[in-house]
Amino acid sequence: MVLIAGFGNPLLDITVKIPDDTLLNKYNLNEDDQKEISADKIKSLLEDISSLNPSMTPGGAAQNTMRILQWVLAKPNSTIMFGAVGQDALGKNLKALVEAAGVKTRYIEHVNEPTGTVVALVSGACRSLVAYIGAAQHVAIDNLHATDINTLNTVDLVYMEGFFLPDRKQVAQYIQEFCYDSKRIFTFNLSAVYMAETYPDDILYFANNCDILIGNYREYDALIKAAKLTMNVETLVAQLSANYDNSKNLKYGKIVIMTNGSKSVLCAHSNGKTEEISVPKIEADKIGDTTGAGDAFAAGFLAGMFEGRPPTGCLRWGCWVSRQIIQQVGCTIPNYPAEFLKTIE
Repeated sequence: MVLIAGFGNPLLDITVKIPDDTLLNKYNLNEDDQKEISADKIKSLLEDISSLNPSMTPGGAAQNTMRILQWVLAKPNSTIMFGAVGQDALGKNLKALVEAAGVKTRYIEHVNEPTGTVVALVSGACRSLVAYIGAAQHVAIDNLHATDINTLNTVDLVYMEGFFLPDRKQVAQYIQEFCYDSKRIFTFNLSAVYMAETYPDDILYFANNCDILIGNYREYDALIKAAKLTMNVETLVAQLSANYDNSKNLKYGKIVIMTNGSKSVLCAHSNGKTEEISVPKIEADKIGDTTGAGDAFAAGFLAGMFEGRPPTGCLRWGCWVSRQIIQQVGCTIPNYPAEFLKTIE
């Protein structure tokens, strides 16, 4: 039975090692740069790297969280991913990779838009990211057919990444209101500093109207500045958790989480309590790639909640899962089970 539905940008991550700076120069990139490019340029870039043995992995924040949740929960078809892809070879590859991880997919397929892609050009310890969101940004309320609503009626929780909002605010609000009316848990992730800076009113709306909110210190701080709020980050976290009617009868009311890298993790909930845990240290030489660390934390936290852990226990689950993922290259699922989590209270 599906427990959790994800909404976001289903992207295909393509990683390739480059022998020199030729491609960086051609596409006006610096080392460790990241930028979005046009459809024509991504098509040209994919042709340029086709002979360099590129590797493909599923990407996109919510999709990463669904894949990791599936690994942690270890129950077939516990998660489902909603979003849009192109009716192309990349879309077929993405669907196959995600479903191989045990995640069901409900992709809308667009004929005239290519599948969203992120290309990582790797040179030594440096990687330059080039993104084209493509078909992923084209989702309308009409796309949520009756079968999709029927599927949503079977889930316990909906998880939405902040990246889903641009050009799709009405769809996002429709989903949030559906969760409110049907008493399903709605979880929202702030996702990025630039999202708060660019869409402060929209981000604040969903921060106020979700049941679980996840973000990092820099994202909350950016939201305070962009929305011209007069408070510090800790006060905002506490205030967001307190402003809640708890019509869904959740044990801890609204939960608001703030991560802060290797520092402590903060969690406020509507019972008027703010709790904090220290992030376990990890040796620098064990870190393979911090890509997906936040997505992994969200997966661990939500899994802990489904397993009946209290908020501090869920924070520990999030930290443990994030620790496993950053020891991989890319947001790669480890080749061992997550059974150790069951010992963490």
